[in-house]
Amino acid sequence: MKTWSEIYTPKNINEIYGQDFAVAKLRDFIVGYNKQKNKAAIVHGPPGVGKTCSVYAIAHELNYEILELNASDYRNSENIDAIIKPAISQKSLFYRNKIIFIDELDGIAGTEDYGGVQTLVSLIESSKFPIIIAANDPWNKKLANIRKKSTLIEFKNLSYLNIYKVLEKISKKINIYCSEDSLKQIAMVANGDLRAALNDFQALTEGKKSIILKDLEVIASRNKKDSVFNALRIIFKTKNIQEVLNTINTTDLDLDEATLWIDENIPLEYSGSDITKAYNSLSRADVFKGRVSRQQYYRFLVYQSNLMTAGVSLAKSKQHQNYTPYRRTSRILKYWIAKNKYQKRKSISEKLAAITHSSSKKALKSTFPYIKIIFQKNKGQEIAKYLELNEDEIEYLNSK
Repeated sequence: MKTWSEIYTPKNINEIYGQDFAVAKLRDFIVGYNKQKNKAAIVHGPPGVGKTCSVYAIAHELNYEILELNASDYRNSENIDAIIKPAISQKSLFYRNKIIFIDELDGIAGTEDYGGVQTLVSLIESSKFPIIIAANDPWNKKLANIRKKSTLIEFKNLSYLNIYKVLEKISKKINIYCSEDSLKQIAMVANGDLRAALNDFQALTEGKKSIILKDLEVIASRNKKDSVFNALRIIFKTKNIQEVLNTINTTDLDLDEATLWIDENIPLEYSGSDITKAYNSLSRADVFKGRVSRQQYYRFLVYQSNLMTAGVSLAKSKQHQNYTPYRRTSRILKYWIAKNKYQKRKSISEKLAAITHSSSKKALKSTFPYIKIIFQKNKGQEIAKYLELNEDEIEYLNSK
């Protein structure tokens, strides 16, 4: 099952919203490539703003062939040379013009690129075809040499109105009722990321014929925070480790809640030995969580976060781009219920301890069980008054 960002990707440049200047500049670079001083163009900007789809839409309009490579998969010099060198010198099979598209340039700037950057620079200089490179952040110092050989084209965050127009168009096409306020809320929460908005919209409409504002609680405004659905997509479906490592920071989830979401959805994304590896990373993250609690050494939180995000992400043997309907974890609610019960039991025990002149631990063990029995037989009214129990505590003692 494909994601909506794949299904509804623009087929031509007229379908791309909010990036008129960037798209025009990119098209001019490709059409006039032989006259260009720089032999590559870096399309840069945050995720989900149309960098990749613009390249494909222009190629479709010009009838160009595209050879796409993911830089994260070809980090070392040998791999880059073996794949790109033949492509930059040979005509396509049907003698069409060609675009070499290198996605996720950020991935080649890691600690283990093994000469990949310098090899790419030399290939750019000798290419007979336009090389388009996509990056979230082209200002990484390791990419300086590539940057010097490239024309920079910035794709800015989309306005929420641009995103709203796309969502409105899709809702009409698939015949799902969604109020204007609901669509605008989804658009605003996405914070300029159309892909994130489409992922949220797809997840929210799963199995439904209509969407109302109440349904948006899971992606409610987070002060420019990212949606949990998009965070999961990044962890499970990408290999850009820098992006994965920053994922939890872009949501309002704490590490414990994020762990529950990841734990719930691993079986939906992975299979076979990948599941084992993912849960092993999650288990190791939990070990560091325990060390933080016992030793109060908060530096271990970094290891916990890295293992539960990058560790789980690297567990996959291949990337799965099909759409996955992520599930909300039920354990958060169960933990909340259990915590509430514990707090009520604790507060009652403390009141019993004050009356019996004992510790709350002893009162919980020796007196509390009998008090609960008395209440369940509807004979606890006088005790409730004497202990000054509130309504929640009385309700808890009366419950079976």
